[in-house]
Amino acid sequence: MSVTATVFVQYPIQSGLLADNDAPRRHQIEQAEQFNDLLADHIMANVEHITTVLRDGQSREQMESLFAGQEADLRDKVQAMLGPDGVAQYLAYSRNLVSVFSAGEFKEKWESRSK
Repeated sequence: MSVTATVFVQYPIQSGLLADNDAPRRHQIEQAEQFNDLLADHIMANVEHITTVLRDGQSREQMESLFAGQEADLRDKVQAMLGPDGVAQYLAYSRNLVSVFSAGEFKEKWESRSK
């Protein structure tokens, strides 16, 4: 079953609150919780990598290699969890997320400049 990443982020419902006969919904929510855990683990791994890079004074090439490996690991885990369609949806979502934040920041700066 392929579900977009946006669904996972938007369902913080605990699976224990569902009726026993709602197994498909329960599975979707459990999968969402697993996905959220995966993303949280990814963030924590990146924090550890940042600490390592700063502490050890690693070069730019070492840093880029470290983070590229972390991104590849996340992609592999997302694909294992959601399949090829799910990972494609996640990558599109995360790519669009960056552009939305960038556009929002630009808009804020532009509006504050106009005042």
